[in-house]
Amino acid sequence: MALIDMILETLEDKSEIYVERKSPRLQRISRFASNMRVAVFVDNGEWVTVMYSYETPVAIKIDNTAYQSDETWSSTTTRHISKWCGLGVAKISQEELNRFNPWEYMEH
Repeated sequence: MALIDMILETLEDKSEIYVERKSPRLQRISRFASNMRVAVFVDNGEWVTVMYSYETPVAIKIDNTAYQSDETWSSTTTRHISKWCGLGVAKISQEELNRFNPWEYMEH
């Protein structure tokens, strides 16, 4: 039996074949300011933009709605967050923000 025939036979025996994709998926990353980066992800079909101070996510925009981390930051990082998000935005848990780690993509 030819190799291609064995592969096709194996595929026919499977009821479901899928490729597991990691979510969120990094699309691009760029510099926002000194030591600040902005990354764009697709997460469960939604476009998500995350702002980082060094390598720590500190704010996020989902469907053009901004949220900032519930942590307390330095005055410089707080100023960057206010510039990027605006004032008086809702808080989001740091744990949720930590799901968006573009550096894990660069390690592989």
